[in-house]
Amino acid sequence: MEKQELKNSIIEFVNNDSETTLTLDSSDENLLVFATRENGDVGDEEVSSLDIADANSLEKRISEINNSGINVEFERSDDQDSIEYYIKISK
Repeated sequence: MEKQELKNSIIEFVNNDSETTLTLDSSDENLLVFATRENGDVGDEEVSSLDIADANSLEKRISEINNSGINVEFERSDDQDSIEYYIKISK
């Protein structure tokens, strides 16, 4: 599986995953960024433990579909009132 094909597979997987509230926020050649603020408190700038659990669960499910030999790194950023989830894809 080529890198672009894997990126497309991850995007499709997340878009069709009824268990997650994360949605594609941005992307470039080597990076996908998914974000959610479904359960956090925007006014208090607090991230919800439900959103953190959602991101961790999504990482596990995405890891299970990657058997391509392409390196996929996950990084979560609890940015005030939302979670941004970075997926770095490299050969």
